[in-house]
Amino acid sequence: MDLDYFHPALLLLLGGVSVLHVAKASPTSLTYFEKSLVCNASAAPYSMLTTQRHMECAFECADQDGCAAYLRVNDSACSFYNWSVLHNVGECGSSNAVRVYLKLTSSCKNGATMSSNGTCQCVDGYVGTYCQRLMEDCFDGYLNGGYRTDQKYWIKPLLASSAFKVYCQMSQGTGLTMIQLRTNANIDFNKTWQNYKVGFEVTEKDFWLGNDYIHWLTTSNSQILLVQLSSGKTRIYQYYYNGFKMANEAAKYAVTFENGWSNNVTDSKKNMTACWPGTSINFSTWDQDNDGNYLNCAQIYGAGFWFTSDSCTLCNPNGVIRPGENDRLNIPSENFWTPNLADWTPDMVVMLLFRKP
Repeated sequence: MDLDYFHPALLLLLGGVSVLHVAKASPTSLTYFEKSLVCNASAAPYSMLTTQRHMECAFECADQDGCAAYLRVNDSACSFYNWSVLHNVGECGSSNAVRVYLKLTSSCKNGATMSSNGTCQCVDGYVGTYCQRLMEDCFDGYLNGGYRTDQKYWIKPLLASSAFKVYCQMSQGTGLTMIQLRTNANIDFNKTWQNYKVGFEVTEKDFWLGNDYIHWLTTSNSQILLVQLSSGKTRIYQYYYNGFKMANEAAKYAVTFENGWSNNVTDSKKNMTACWPGTSINFSTWDQDNDGNYLNCAQIYGAGFWFTSDSCTLCNPNGVIRPGENDRLNIPSENFWTPNLADWTPDMVVMLLFRKP
């Protein structure tokens, strides 16, 4: 086959199926031709071109909006067909079928590629039929982008001023957006207000997404917060907060939620509101005390969190992790979740947001 041409083009042979890629005016505007069986239907082509060069047939069809496919004739010409005369091979049987190069016009955007079945394969967090927008959160990416790999993706919630990256768990049957992970005993989460505002990542397994980003996520779509505390693989506690919402910085990143439940059937409603009461409660750090308590709770507990005016907190999920030790030392700065866990301390804490299916 002669591959001389005036514009970039490439013929690929994929498992015996030929897919012809033709670049038109723009390097991002591609027309794909897939070698396919269609019904002959005894239809005459609407035009023909005498040429020994296969690529000329492809360019001619690509440039004509009415061209749906072309057929090579004895390596010396090609005939062009429009959509009205093409029928699926199943409508007439393979004995009356003819093999043509079927045009698949690519409208895939943002680095996506078109698969052989004509669908766009999105990358980097883009979703939609043409990968035309970024996912709003990991749930959106799972549902509308077909993502199934646990990794970082770009997202842009509806109310966000700009896009940002998050770690998504895509292998759990839905998309979960990770906003906090705490695993390492040597990592200090006693950060400033600014640190918690924009987020920080000390390691891949110890980070806080950032209060601005959590605010955008929880106000753009109704979210459920999952707090999971575990020790090895044997003890796992999960707390769910439906309608979890964080206000903006001007409102001190105050949080509210509608109702809660856990994977422990003995948990009471009182236990579910021990860390976050149903009413609005402000976020505090050691350098910005918003708890209403005469003490600086964030400084005492060595972490940023939503501390209260009475007893500071019954939970400190951003506190110091002590791997391998399940009994509390009863010091304020350690990691603990008092409701129903009593004197037990976790060696891993993760917080995730997700939407109802």
